[in-house]
Amino acid sequence: LNEPYRGRIALAIPQFQGCHADVLTLVLHKVISESIPKKQSDALAEMLLTVLCNISPYVKCFAVESCLKLLSLLERCSRPAYIFRSPFTHHGLMFLLEMVNNIIQYQFEGNAMLVYSVLRQRDCFHQLSGLTLPSNLLQPVVGSHMPSEAPTEQEDHTAEESAQQQDQQQQQGPREQEQHQAAEESAQDRDHDNCHKQEKDQEQGSEDAPETEGPTIEMTTPEEPSLWVPTQAWLDGVKKKLPLQAVLCLVNHLGPRIEAIARKHDVTGHDEVIKYIRQTTMVGILPVPHPISIRTYQASSYTAM
Repeated sequence: LNEPYRGRIALAIPQFQGCHADVLTLVLHKVISESIPKKQSDALAEMLLTVLCNISPYVKCFAVESCLKLLSLLERCSRPAYIFRSPFTHHGLMFLLEMVNNIIQYQFEGNAMLVYSVLRQRDCFHQLSGLTLPSNLLQPVVGSHMPSEAPTEQEDHTAEESAQQQDQQQQQGPREQEQHQAAEESAQDRDHDNCHKQEKDQEQGSEDAPETEGPTIEMTTPEEPSLWVPTQAWLDGVKKKLPLQAVLCLVNHLGPRIEAIARKHDVTGHDEVIKYIRQTTMVGILPVPHPISIRTYQASSYTAM
């Protein structure tokens, strides 16, 4: 993983100067970014994020491009629209946070650029620590989908047709409207007569039919799957699983100090900030390092794609 990459294979990833771990990170970032918008690819994204989490304790130095891509990926996975999309999408966010924890706890010295990227995204971690249910999820409508912000094409088409009918009625004269109303009343009378005749035929058929014994089978239509709605109890359980302690400790300790140095010395570039991070130690500040967890793939109905 930490061997310098000097390959010349044509890859659809940004140009970088780094190691083989950067190649893996940038390639996985590209696949995961394309999979996140697709709900049917949640299992694939989760498995690939597991790979990033597994290698993170052993990568001594990520390239700048990898650091930016990883933090942008974490920002996308921390959005409420992604977290509350299904009961399992928060797993990917947990793996990304554990990846950051692994780097902070075990590879802090050589990953000053990633630490700087974490500090730039500190608002994202604070929002996760105070995550709440969105207001539009508190009162779901049973048997219907959540209301969308933009109207669908079918709704727009229906609205246009109703508007056109109203315009046509306004353009018609009084005599044409009366004729149209009379035609509708006659059609309603014919429908009423046909319905009355069908009821009589059904009654006569039921009287003529022989009586049969035995259980009757009722034809039922399959019900639509109920829409999953996150609850406060579910959210409380998720927040307890999010490994935010080490990241928040880093942000709360280094963030104010770097801001003070930037104001005092009028720092405008990130080179001096990264230099300060490399000279800083977090020993005694961060919590006790957690044990490294390596996850393996197990086939299941969820991972079957």
